Amino acid sequence: MSFGTCLTDLRAKGQISDAMFEKLNPVYEELVEQYRPRFGEAAEARATRDVLDRADFDLMHRKRQALLTMKAQSSWLMDMRRAAGDGKPFDKTVAEEVLVRMDSHRRAIRQQALQLNTDLLAKHRRNLLGEVREKSDLQDVLAEVWGRDTGNLNAREMADSWRQTGEWLRSRFNAAGGRIAKLDRWNLPQTHSMRQVRDAGFEKWRDFLLPLLDRQRMVDFDTGQAMSDAKLELMLRDMYEAIATDGWSRNNPGGQGIGATANRRADHRVLHFAEPEGWSAYAETFGGGGTAFDAMMAHIEGMARDIAAMETMGPNPSATLRWQQDWMRKSAADAGLKGKVADKALDRAEAAAGSLGRMFDEYTGANNRPERRRLAMNFSMFRGWQTAAKLGGAMLSVGGDYGLMVQTARFNGLSGTKALARYTGLLNPANAADRAQAARTVLMADQWADGHAAQWRSLGEEIGHEGVNRLASGVLRVSGLTAHTDIARQAFGMEMASHVTQMRDRSFDQLDPAFAKLLQRYDIGEKRWDALRAVTPEQYKGTDWTYPQTVAAAGDHKLADDYMRMIVSEADYAVPVPDLRTRSFINSNLQKGTWLGEIVRSAFLFKGFPLTVLNMHGRRMLEQGMNRAEATGHLAGAFMVRYGLSMMALTTLGARALPDTKDAQMFLQSEYGRQR
Repeated sequence: MSFGTCLTDLRAKGQISDAMFEKLNPVYEELVEQYRPRFGEAAEARATRDVLDRADFDLMHRKRQALLTMKAQSSWLMDMRRAAGDGKPFDKTVAEEVLVRMDSHRRAIRQQALQLNTDLLAKHRRNLLGEVREKSDLQDVLAEVWGRDTGNLNAREMADSWRQTGEWLRSRFNAAGGRIAKLDRWNLPQTHSMRQVRDAGFEKWRDFLLPLLDRQRMVDFDTGQAMSDAKLELMLRDMYEAIATDGWSRNNPGGQGIGATANRRADHRVLHFAEPEGWSAYAETFGGGGTAFDAMMAHIEGMARDIAAMETMGPNPSATLRWQQDWMRKSAADAGLKGKVADKALDRAEAAAGSLGRMFDEYTGANNRPERRRLAMNFSMFRGWQTAAKLGGAMLSVGGDYGLMVQTARFNGLSGTKALARYTGLLNPANAADRAQAARTVLMADQWADGHAAQWRSLGEEIGHEGVNRLASGVLRVSGLTAHTDIARQAFGMEMASHVTQMRDRSFDQLDPAFAKLLQRYDIGEKRWDALRAVTPEQYKGTDWTYPQTVAAAGDHKLADDYMRMIVSEADYAVPVPDLRTRSFINSNLQKGTWLGEIVRSAFLFKGFPLTVLNMHGRRMLEQGMNRAEATGHLAGAFMVRYGLSMMALTTLGARALPDTKDAQMFLQSEYGRQR
């Protein structure tokens, strides 16, 4: 019996829907055409089996995605109901904190992926001019990724690290509900420039691309077989339109978003370039001139963002967000309140739903899409020039960071003095080995991958124009601000890892209360602390160290994630870099590409740092003050005043005490300091 008849019978009996029939029948017909030369009369039977097997697999995958979505929503709902135990319909702070945690989780995943490529980052990170270093050696890495023996052992090791990273990200993406097929030889993702592709037109773009492709490795994901010429033409047409329209060709007006995150990320595995030179030629002509290094970093960034969102909010984060917003509105409406109290509750629900939406848009990058691109670019160039012209002496204004490092260390039960001593030690030009060790273990790789941390601290934005971006970044590097930011964050992270290692002989109830609360804020309670301190530490210069990757190597990847999330997040407080809530406040209230938004952004130029301190440390002061007051029965004001006065005193002393240390001067005058 042919599959067409079988499928018709199934539809007639109501066992499959019309929509399913319409979806499966074209795949079946295509398989029959491909199988007939090889299997003859058995082609229909073979196609029948394969398409039904694929339909069953698709069904099981959708069921798994639904279960993961329900799990994520249930977890969020439990947190909300637990926080609303005092009778309130919901707690806005708890809802927002989930997204803030998701963003720090993204950075923890990203950091772990970058650490697998430390040698690549160290050798090919951008220089003062914003250019990738050692481009000739990078070509050897690219060739080794394609399996070509260049005789360059260092390049081969970097290529192996990249393959390991790609597979680690793919496996984790799939574990969160994704569906990226494993390929025997996957090389690099492709980057596309919307303007370059659109200006060329479809025929010119297609004719340039086709001779570069390896047709033997291009698989039709619908059939699982080699892609036919007709299907390739359709696929390229769809891809061109998606690139040229910035994705709008695949969206329906009035539709609900862009679909499940888990169902994306497979497109770039369709195109396979036969040779590394072909990949480079496409990147130069239609990829915005990006290098292999840029493609690797972009892939890590994008995958980390999607994985963190899926692990936090399920395979379809956009749908979960809408569910969260609707749940808060319904909770306020069903609370049984009346009069003005009910009106206030409904207003709070609407405000909370809007806040979640803005934070999610900041996470996905939607907030960075300007209303008018040219207007946004012109103002961005203006602010970039202002940065280059006025921040040459930025290092003179970072003294307050030392006080914030001490404040954050003391708040978490760490030694502020040791954190500062580690900072001055890493500044010493003679301690190159320590900096290399730091790059492999905690935070430095994150800074090598991009240079936005120092910019964000001063400007409150990432500069958009490539040329001006390089100029401003170069000024910040030459001034020493980038080096200071990197080393200070690194020193704080190393001190935290050192303290965790030193405390491993103590049970949870023997820990300093401030340190125990730090662990609990990042979901490391008594049982997980016992698991953390049971991990065999690494040795470096005769000293034990327990790093996040040490924990991951021991098999507890979730604990490694939370440990890294703790380091990344607290480093943001010690050397202020805006969290998701702060970035959302700046970007969502000052819409890019509008006259009002751009004028206000320009008026508040260089206010990114004070806004970050006020929002992050101010919120911590208020929240911890209320929490301690609730626990002790005392007034919250006493705790908040103590925190505020302590921070004021320490930042004032820090501004006077440390900027002119001998180690700092030596570092900034050294070759390493100039390169940073």
